[in-house]
Amino acid sequence: MVSPPAQEPWDEDEIAKEAAHEQALLASYMAPTAAGPGVTVLQTKKRSKTEVPMARSRSKRSRKEVDYVALAKELVEQGQQQP
Repeated sequence: MVSPPAQEPWDEDEIAKEAAHEQALLASYMAPTAAGPGVTVLQTKKRSKTEVPMARSRSKRSRKEVDYVALAKELVEQGQQQP
């Protein structure tokens, strides 16, 4: 049984903070191989306040689920395959 998504309002600063934290986790996970060429850390872009906001009824938890551990492993493997 799937529970409905939480209906908490969007907080742009909190979203940016979470994204930065996720990037830091990925960077620390990939740290041993980050020195190799071709491996880059993705940059996060903070949304400007002037952009049209998404529907406020959407919850943060309804965003696409991403398996960051699997993604990091895949990026590490790709980095090892490059000469």
